[in-house]
Amino acid sequence: MTAGPPTAAIIIIGNELLSGKVQDANASFLIAELRRLGVRLQRIVTIEDDVDIIAKEVREAAAAHTWVFTSGGLGPTHDDLTMAGVAKAFDCEVAQSEVLTQALENIRHGRPRDALMRLTFVPEKAEFYWGESADSRWPTVHVENVYIFPGVPSFLRAKFGALTPRLQSTPFCSGYIDLSARETELVDAIDAVDHAFADVEVGSYPKFGDEDHKVRLTFDAREADRLEAAMDHLLSLVAEKDVVRVQREQ
Repeated sequence: MTAGPPTAAIIIIGNELLSGKVQDANASFLIAELRRLGVRLQRIVTIEDDVDIIAKEVREAAAAHTWVFTSGGLGPTHDDLTMAGVAKAFDCEVAQSEVLTQALENIRHGRPRDALMRLTFVPEKAEFYWGESADSRWPTVHVENVYIFPGVPSFLRAKFGALTPRLQSTPFCSGYIDLSARETELVDAIDAVDHAFADVEVGSYPKFGDEDHKVRLTFDAREADRLEAAMDHLLSLVAEKDVVRVQREQ
């Protein structure tokens, strides 16, 4: 059996999200991208702009996952506390980076330099990932396995896109089976497949309303042959008349 996929946690930071002033657009993007890359997302949390809370969440997530991605709390104002929180999580101070100070001209666009200097202060243990593009003007800051992204969706998407070569793993294979039987009638069959195929994730999702099926069973695996075997095993345990459709590897 192959080793499990790399895992990830997402930490969304910002009082404006918790108060409803701003709608988060980054979590859904990261969910889809991590899935595409074969990274298993295990945790998403949205927290306020508080150094101690940020430090606690980052510390715990970094210890438990292959990758951690933060979003928000970066900028030149008083409530941009992510860098301080990450520094505290890794028991270091925030200090001005000469590398970022020099790079500031790349993103200033005529704005007052002094107003942007806060952007050059990062955790002392920070490293910089510029990506493979020759025109990269500002790096992604990371401390060990924690990558710190801006909250502006367009900026986050660009930075994450540059990072994907580091994250690429074996993509997941997925499929589903729609059935006209009720979920309660399928419990034994689902349990049997789950027991026989520990490396295949089986999900059961009842449908209500006008759908032509009463339940959708989803299958996710790292290997196509294991996905096929698990789906075939399920089909062998249910009545043929109850099978509405079968969608193989996607």
